[in-house]
Amino acid sequence: MMLVNFKSYAERSTDAVEVLTGQRNEKFESTADRRRGKNALEALDYPRLFNDHVRAKNAETERNKHDVTNLEMLGKHPEECEEAHKLKNPTITNSHEKQAVGFEERPKHANAKAKKLRKTVRRQTN
Repeated sequence: MMLVNFKSYAERSTDAVEVLTGQRNEKFESTADRRRGKNALEALDYPRLFNDHVRAKNAETERNKHDVTNLEMLGKHPEECEEAHKLKNPTITNSHEKQAVGFEERPKHANAKAKKLRKTVRRQTN
């Protein structure tokens, strides 16, 4: 009788181990499927991200294209650039001087106009 109890206990234990092994294998397969799906999504996502990166770099290059050409021009023809700057510089200083004179003259004209208006107001009130 004792032998039967141990045999049934051993059979139940092996059955439980088989059930647990089956559950473990199912979970492992599920995890492997999820991992494969994740890798597939990453494989699809990588080219898109890479293309976005390349587009952003191209856009930045296009924005800076003007600066690069100016830099190259400055490196190739410094004498021409200096001459162009010398030609532009007097016109720039002249325009700045004209603006400065205009700013100085405006208050003077405004004060003279105010005096005239005061005189006309005094004459009209008297």
